[in-house]
Amino acid sequence: MTKSAWLFAQGVISGMALLAMLLLCHPRGWDAVMEEEAPTVAANTSPLASAPRRRQEFACTLLLSRRIFPQAPNHQLGTLVRHLDLPTAERAHRALADAEMTAHLLVSLLGSIQDRFGVGSVSHALLRAIQGAPKHHLARIIAAHEASEAR
Repeated sequence: MTKSAWLFAQGVISGMALLAMLLLCHPRGWDAVMEEEAPTVAANTSPLASAPRRRQEFACTLLLSRRIFPQAPNHQLGTLVRHLDLPTAERAHRALADAEMTAHLLVSLLGSIQDRFGVGSVSHALLRAIQGAPKHHLARIIAAHEASEAR
C-alpha cells in the first residue's frame, strides 16, 4: 500500500469511522437492518424521517474477509482484529469501537487485495464484486473489473 493510501486510510480511521459505516459494515445484514429500521424507530423525533430513502449497496467486511482471509480461525470482527494484529478498540459491540475496528479491518483488506492481486486502487464497486464472488473466482472477477475500469 502506498504511503498516501495509508495516510488516507488513517484519516478515515481517526476522523470518519462512523461515516465509513454508511457504505461499509460488519456484518452487512445486521447493520443494514439497523439502518433501514432507524427511521421507523425515530419517526416521531426526526424531521428527516419522512424523507424518501434510497437503498444503499453495502460492502461487507465479513463477506470480504471470508474471501481474502480464508485462513482466519473464524470471521467475527474481534477474531479478525486479533488474528491480523490490528488495533483494538476499548469496548467491542459499541458503535464507535466497532466502527474503528471495522475501519482498521478495511485498511487491511484493501492492502491485501492490492498486494495479492496487483490492483492499483480498490473501489467500492470492486469490493462489492469481490464479496459476491466464489473464492476460487476472485482473480477472474478482479481482472474483469480492472478491464472494465480501463475502458
